[in-house]
Amino acid sequence: MIVRWPGKIKANSSSELLCANYDFMATFSELMETEAPQGKDGISLLPTLLASGKQIEHESVFVGNNALITKDSWKLVHHEKNITCSISRMTQVSATINAAQPLTNGHSVIVNTI
Repeated sequence: MIVRWPGKIKANSSSELLCANYDFMATFSELMETEAPQGKDGISLLPTLLASGKQIEHESVFVGNNALITKDSWKLVHHEKNITCSISRMTQVSATINAAQPLTNGHSVIVNTI
């Protein structure tokens, strides 16, 4: 996400905050000093954008209809092939490389937790 707000957001600043498009409603609601709709998963990004206050963080966010990314850099993609068959692929996203590395074995506890 790229944001420009002269006088409010420091130029060339960056953040590792895990966020999703559904955070925009909560952020805009706080900007307009109104209450965000109840029952939504969004969080206001203003503490991070303005570098002030305590930022609430997501444990994970949904990406599209079939993927979940956690703040610990795990990504789980689940594909339903039909009623009796589904495929899940888990990867760990590394900050040092551009591609996610597939993990096939040894992480059943994490898959079950996610």
